[in-house]
Amino acid sequence: GGRNIRMSDEDYSDDGTFDTDEEGAEVLSTGSSISEGSEPDFACFRAFVRAKVKHEGGPCCFKGTRSLRLVKERVFGRHWRSQRLPRPEWDCGICLIWQLFCGLPAFLILLGVLWYYALNAPLYKALEDELDSKWGFVLHDGNDYTAPVWMGEFGAGQKGTYWVNFVEYLSKRDLDFAYWPLNADKLAEGYFDDWGGWHPYPNGAQWDEDTYSILDEDYYTVRAPWRVLDLRPLMDSPAGAVMNSQPCQRDVLGRVCGG
Repeated sequence: GGRNIRMSDEDYSDDGTFDTDEEGAEVLSTGSSISEGSEPDFACFRAFVRAKVKHEGGPCCFKGTRSLRLVKERVFGRHWRSQRLPRPEWDCGICLIWQLFCGLPAFLILLGVLWYYALNAPLYKALEDELDSKWGFVLHDGNDYTAPVWMGEFGAGQKGTYWVNFVEYLSKRDLDFAYWPLNADKLAEGYFDDWGGWHPYPNGAQWDEDTYSILDEDYYTVRAPWRVLDLRPLMDSPAGAVMNSQPCQRDVLGRVCGG
């Protein structure tokens, strides 16, 4: 009673019994590996690696790799059958083990999810499944819920993945529509940034250019011929196929683009 109990990996003999130190003090194992001056364990890591953490001495990777030798001895060496061994101190070796068996698999799983989403999100099939699940199912004939659908407003400022997939959906479902807008400018009280945040104009409403419009600022020239070329087949009954042609670059070819 009253004596300090110290323990280390060398305190165990090959047969799993306890040794004594040089002064004859008995060395015991309590399973908690609490030594004098040690810091509390990090609770978030105890579920993965049962190691004690000491704050002194800087980050774990400044403390060597002694834990790797202990792992070898306890898995393949003289202590492989020993029980209630003390927990090693958290050092660079345990950091590497945790990153290899926990951090790296989690990172690879996250990378795989992002890769799968980036691969499938731009596909027409993804948009088709989403719209069919929301309201496109009512277009299927022969059901009690079958009903016509009017696409009230849609538009795009450039011919990207969304535009190409959406007009293809309108064509295959033979949907009637109203494109938005025809006019080249709009009265706006603010604007949305790239992240969807709304920013009001400090001086109130003002007239802004509408890059989604059919007509250009002179209200005579077609702003983007590719937009009209893609909408034209949708006006037929039934809707015709939309040719996924490249847009005409008016700023390069000028009047050759028409309009």
